[in-house]
Amino acid sequence: MTPHRSTGRQEQVVAVYRGQVQGVGFRYTVLRLAEDFLITGFVRNEWDGSVLLTAEGERCELERFIVSIASSRLNRTIHGVEIHWRPATGAWSHFTVA
Repeated sequence: MTPHRSTGRQEQVVAVYRGQVQGVGFRYTVLRLAEDFLITGFVRNEWDGSVLLTAEGERCELERFIVSIASSRLNRTIHGVEIHWRPATGAWSHFTVA
């Protein structure tokens, strides 16, 4: 999959993944998946056992990215996800594990 060129308004998606999402390579799989999209942001473990994903890019790219996570091998470890949309902040220059 190759990234699409940026042509539209930037948005931010914040997703909180719950389930067996720590200690299973979740963050690094998400990092690898992010390479296929024109997005910036981060993924990190939270103290409560969840994983927080914050990403910015065009909404269609972000939606495709979220679908790619749900369609990956990670799907079997995810028991729930909360997704919130916000205006982009431009705070990141790339996507990383935080």
